Amino acid sequence: MISHFATCACLSNRKQYPTFFRTISSDYYQSRALAKLVRVFSWNWIGAIAVNNYYGHNGMNEFIQSAKEYGVYIEYSESFSSSGPPENLQRIITIIKHATSRVIVAFMTHREIKLLAAELYKQNITGLQFVGSDAWITDHSLTDSEGHSILKGSLGFVASRAEIPGLEEHLRQLHPSQFPHKLRFTNNVYKSVYAAAHALDNLIKCEDGKGPFASGSCADPKHIQPWQEAPVSVCSEPCLQGTRKVLQKGRPVCCYDCVVVGDGQRRLQEGGSGDGVLGSVPGRESNCAQVFQFH
Repeated sequence: MISHFATCACLSNRKQYPTFFRTISSDYYQSRALAKLVRVFSWNWIGAIAVNNYYGHNGMNEFIQSAKEYGVYIEYSESFSSSGPPENLQRIITIIKHATSRVIVAFMTHREIKLLAAELYKQNITGLQFVGSDAWITDHSLTDSEGHSILKGSLGFVASRAEIPGLEEHLRQLHPSQFPHKLRFTNNVYKSVYAAAHALDNLIKCEDGKGPFASGSCADPKHIQPWQEAPVSVCSEPCLQGTRKVLQKGRPVCCYDCVVVGDGQRRLQEGGSGDGVLGSVPGRESNCAQVFQFH
């Protein structure tokens, strides 16, 4: 059997599937790529939701393992299926509602993401950034579904596109209207240029206090940076000068409170002999700091 669509990493087991081959890469690589994507945006505190089958569980397990290697912490990891009990979805919606992370990695199909987005929309749960697997990230049917606004700005990867010399000309000779995907490219370029233009216009005309960044701040219009509109998803904000980190008991090292330091502690910090973290385990506090760097 040779498949062009099956991506489950489980199918790479040659003992179980000795006669299976494919022309598409395994989800093993997609999962690791998604972990790197999360790291690039400095999202070190995220939620994870998968479809309740081999595709979802295998892909999500590999993602979580890779994410931990990059210093990314998982606030919750859940799964459900479109054919499962409705109570499962409602339980996950409740978890999302009370969670502090704002980024969700969704390793599922278009059926599950439609249900999830629709329910989030009904309960007016907004401000979420989705990172999706290839099974739904480019599904055009989502644009007409209830709750599609929840998924705006979603990120993910798809299989690389290849050009087959002579194929386009051949298809156009048969019947152009049956293969409209090529004819839409010009319009897509037009829309992408205008999308970038509107984004820049919004940044330049931003009013202080109503901006997309922390505390409603705006970007410096003279120094606009790539990914400047990316949301923030961290357990705790960086401590200000004159304060120290105090780790929250029972939570990852990315979760801490900022407390004002005394004169003696301030002198230690200025002298370079203070560790900057109260209640920390030597060597662990660097795990979170690495995620804030762009590579």
